[in-house]
Amino acid sequence: MVFVTRNSQQKIIALYSESGANHDEEMNINSDEVIAFLKNLESTTPNYLDLLQSDLEFIRVIDDLIEVLLKKNIITITDFPKPVLAKMMTRRGIRDQLSPLTGIIQTDHT
Repeated sequence: MVFVTRNSQQKIIALYSESGANHDEEMNINSDEVIAFLKNLESTTPNYLDLLQSDLEFIRVIDDLIEVLLKKNIITITDFPKPVLAKMMTRRGIRDQLSPLTGIIQTDHT
């Protein structure tokens, strides 16, 4: 889910990960409007999708790094604030649910 800001013509002009004063309308990230907004960004900002893809890949690096640090007892789960811990647990749950699909889904990493 994302939160959006609209202009006077009711077109999406910004996306946010959290609700705020000017962006409290929640939308599914897969909605047609959000996808259209992102495609428009792609045409006006050619490197935006590359940056977004890089961010997604880097999130996985950070996720794996946290797991290594936890396993080596360099950090503990209680070192994280509750909101961060909740996000980590949600993400871990999703990854655990998807793990049986690991060998099925093929992606091109070239």
